[in-house]
Amino acid sequence: MNFNKTAIATVIGTALAGVTLSATSGDLKAAPNYKSFDNAQVIKKQNQQINVATASGMSNQYDAQLGKTTFRWAGKSQSVPSLGAVSLENKVSHAADYYLGKLTGFSSSKGGVAQSVLVNTHDLGRGSIIAKYKQEVSGVEIFNREFNIMMDREFNLVASSGYFTSQRAATTVTSAIKDIEGAFGDASESISAAFGAMGEIRTL
Repeated sequence: MNFNKTAIATVIGTALAGVTLSATSGDLKAAPNYKSFDNAQVIKKQNQQINVATASGMSNQYDAQLGKTTFRWAGKSQSVPSLGAVSLENKVSHAADYYLGKLTGFSSSKGGVAQSVLVNTHDLGRGSIIAKYKQEVSGVEIFNREFNIMMDREFNLVASSGYFTSQRAATTVTSAIKDIEGAFGDASESISAAFGAMGEIRTL
């Protein structure tokens, strides 16, 4: 059976896009429905997130639509990781993972359906150190879900930005991925069915 490679890429791309949209939809469903609260309660929650005492004295940035803090300065009482027994080459990743766990509940060292993955670190030997994480659910990267950790030269947290898909949304996406396999069965049959629907299938 001869398949058009462009068509195959289109089919696979469409399937992955569907998974991405499921995650985005799950996030929106997991976000608080502010219509069920009065305006005073909404403002109170925003103020609680924004006006947290920070080491810099600056205010955090809170997205009311998402119901998430998207930029957070280190708090005045922020705990620090113990790095005494950690080798020099592993201190950045160890410290960043510690702060990631404190801020999001996720960790690249822990298994699970939703997994944070350290993509890269930015360290010029001077100035701030930045660790960038992406998020995967059942091995599939979730589009536009990333978290950044900024530290000083002593590995103290300076600030963080971004947000991850919630555990609730991750469970929804995992179910969708399992349903895809159950609905389409064998991969070759899935591709044949897709080409048949498009009228582009060719056989020898």
